[in-house]
Amino acid sequence: MIRVVLFDLDDTLYDEKSFVASGFRASAACAHRLVGCPEQDFFDSCMRIIGEHGRGHVFDHALEHIGADVALASKLVEAYREHKPSISLDQQAVPMLETLRNAGKKTGLITDGMASVQRMKINVLGISQYMDLVICTDDWGRAYWKPHERAFWAALDYFKVAPHEAAYVGNDDNKDFHGANQVGLLTIKVSQQESKGTKTEPLYQAKVTVNKLSDILPLVL
Repeated sequence: MIRVVLFDLDDTLYDEKSFVASGFRASAACAHRLVGCPEQDFFDSCMRIIGEHGRGHVFDHALEHIGADVALASKLVEAYREHKPSISLDQQAVPMLETLRNAGKKTGLITDGMASVQRMKINVLGISQYMDLVICTDDWGRAYWKPHERAFWAALDYFKVAPHEAAYVGNDDNKDFHGANQVGLLTIKVSQQESKGTKTEPLYQAKVTVNKLSDILPLVL
């Protein structure tokens, strides 16, 4: 019987694209203060660049596009990371979490990324009230981000359950499920559009794939 359900955060319980857009708006406002460029134009440029090239050096390219000093990118990164995001939970998240709670299940969150940024997201989303445990893997250092197994063993130890009594819900084949599979949890993928470079080895794949958050309930109740 599943006694504990653990969750990923980004693109599992909320749409991470909304955080990215919110961060770019904060950075665009910063760029406007620094060099006087129109905020909307800078925001549109960042959205275009990430759409075409993915993450990495978005602000460098955006600053180059307007002829500004790329050394200012560090200021824009700071604005991105420190802003209060405009994000909201998936509409199915709260009813699903309340159903788990009412059924006597324990819940936990395991999330990668800069700990201060992840905690800001958690605070804005108001999700702590639905979680018995929150693990930001960055507190241990980047070496312990998923797919490392440490967070899963830590959760099992906290709840005093065996691996077969816990499930992990995520979305990213590249990192979410490998560690959980190694530990022996039931792994559930909430289906998202596949990205290039997705790992296909069996250990990287969830044991079960569902279309939406509410679909996990029959699997864990």
